[in-house]
Amino acid sequence: MIKTRLIVFLFLLILFKIDGFDSDDLEKVKAIEAVATRGSRYKLYPAELFDGEMPWKISRGSSFLDTTSFISKTPTTEAYKLESKLYYKEESKTKSMQVYSNIEIPGRDKFFIKPEVSRSLPAGTPSRIFFWVYSNNYAINLRVILSQKKSPDVIVDFGQLKFNGWRRLDAKVNIYKPQERLNLDRFSQFELKGILLESSSFQSKGSFYLFIDQMGILIEKPETYPGSEVPDGWELY
Repeated sequence: MIKTRLIVFLFLLILFKIDGFDSDDLEKVKAIEAVATRGSRYKLYPAELFDGEMPWKISRGSSFLDTTSFISKTPTTEAYKLESKLYYKEESKTKSMQVYSNIEIPGRDKFFIKPEVSRSLPAGTPSRIFFWVYSNNYAINLRVILSQKKSPDVIVDFGQLKFNGWRRLDAKVNIYKPQERLNLDRFSQFELKGILLESSSFQSKGSFYLFIDQMGILIEKPETYPGSEVPDGWELY
């Protein structure tokens, strides 16, 4: 009887944990939908849908096995489906990008994944970046890098990929005031430079693979909305 109760408790715990992630993701996607579709302050920009239309490559990798490809493997959660609709994503183009490589020296090996054609962001200030990643509990740190002329790169850290399966990653973008002013110049707007993977010394040697899908950026429009001149310290979540 005790053993049976323990099994049921563990099952409910696992189920609650999974539902908890999906519920939290769904609430965040709904929050983004609200501010992007009903207000004049923010714009939701599909930085990269990874549907295969734009090639990506691994640059400065450390293995001859470095490859990227697009396959029909995507999340199945309600949060993902709702977010796909916000991007007007066609079901026939539902794909993700697979990144495959090999770690030879843990803690030293790095992999920089970049689009073959640069992606300029629209006018405004990047506020948050979010996308989906499939991992196999890797001790690999993931960062998204934005570039801007006459300015240091903006590095957004998403932490280590220590989870199994799909997860929605979401992080705030910290921009300095001089970079905001530069971004008003159409020749100095931010660009999506790429994704940096850095192996930890705790990561095992050998091959690894990830799937990355549906990257969006919430952009605060140039200061033309009513009351924009007053700093309000507002946060999305």
